[in-house]
Amino acid sequence: MARIFTSLDLALGTYRYSVSTLIPTMTKVAWETKKADLEKQTRGITRDKFPYRLSRADYHKEWGTQYKKPGFFAKVLSVLFRIVPKVGPFRGLAIKPSTQETEKLFMQSFDSTVDTYRQSLGKVGTGSLKLQNKDLDTGRLTNAAEYRLADNAYAQMLDKLASKKFENVTPELRENILAFYGDTNAHIATKNNKGKWSKTLRELADLRSAALLPQKTEQK
Repeated sequence: MARIFTSLDLALGTYRYSVSTLIPTMTKVAWETKKADLEKQTRGITRDKFPYRLSRADYHKEWGTQYKKPGFFAKVLSVLFRIVPKVGPFRGLAIKPSTQETEKLFMQSFDSTVDTYRQSLGKVGTGSLKLQNKDLDTGRLTNAAEYRLADNAYAQMLDKLASKKFENVTPELRENILAFYGDTNAHIATKNNKGKWSKTLRELADLRSAALLPQKTEQK
């Protein structure tokens, strides 16, 4: 993790703070732009009931104070997003009120997520948790050529490990990478760049012959 993040605690703290401020801001904009539609769809809805806000004091109490606040450029960009016409490539920025059906589906998915998370925590306590290597963007098992961004991520990870001569690479990680590239004839996105693909093949060969950390033994 230290090779990826300069400060993991700072990265997590900034992510938490961004979400805690972004969601309330989004709900405020949604209320101002779609107030009439929201009042029509939900009886008794008011501005005070609609936005969600986590006070800064509550945030600091729960998560601490280690985070970076949005800079000047981020604030200017947020203003531009508000005034730019929602057409063409910016069409996705247009806010649309959810229907009763989408709200129902959201709540069902939320409840399902919470239940699954609780079950996973229980398995962590018993040491029986086994997570599948799934692509969180697609929901499918992670395989080469399944998703362009996953192909790029594995190529970058392999390159970073090779730059350190595969120092501290565990057998489990080695096995995972080699399994991902098990079929080099697949239409892997990295092949779009011949230079990068040739480098990936060389690094895979180096990984196969690299000296690795010993297997971990379970303590009885």
